[in-house]
Amino acid sequence: MNMPGKILLLSLLLSLTACVSPGIQSVKSSSELGSDEIILVGKIRLVPKYDPSEQDLPTLMFNKDMVKDKLFVAIDSEHKPLDDYATFSGIDKVASVDFNKTFMIAAKRTQPLIFSGAFFMISAERSADFYQLPGGLKFNYGKKDKAIYIGTIEFHRNDYDEITRVSLIDEYKEANKVFKKIHGKKLSLKKIKPVVLK
Repeated sequence: MNMPGKILLLSLLLSLTACVSPGIQSVKSSSELGSDEIILVGKIRLVPKYDPSEQDLPTLMFNKDMVKDKLFVAIDSEHKPLDDYATFSGIDKVASVDFNKTFMIAAKRTQPLIFSGAFFMISAERSADFYQLPGGLKFNYGKKDKAIYIGTIEFHRNDYDEITRVSLIDEYKEANKVFKKIHGKKLSLKKIKPVVLK
């Protein structure tokens, strides 16, 4: 595994702008959830953490707030690594979330529903340079489920910025408290066990 991965995409920022729309970012109300959508609740942690000061983003960069301190989570209906996509606009869902904070994102109810990986920008000079986090988790859910807890996905890296280990941590109680503050009793959060794909 070669991390960080470098992805050269001429229209990446524009495609991300098109992909990351309010309907696939955080869900702040049950009324925002479409009949064909399900809420994914979880967290992503990088150990040791990547300091925002390490990001080389120009002061006048277009839509800088969209990438500064942000992580892009890729959810798709098929299992393949991020490098296999011609552009990120080809991924079913790309949602912007914060590192090490509980996220709630809406995803279309497809079977299967797969975490394809995550990425964040570390440089915008000349071409886009992204740090990639591997995916490969399948989420099984029931027909009546409205929200599922997928866990905290913790990525460990070494001094060479290579991912050495991926752990799935159960922090359901903490996530459920955050979930209930937003959704109250209108929705219940079901804990599932993701399937690791090879």
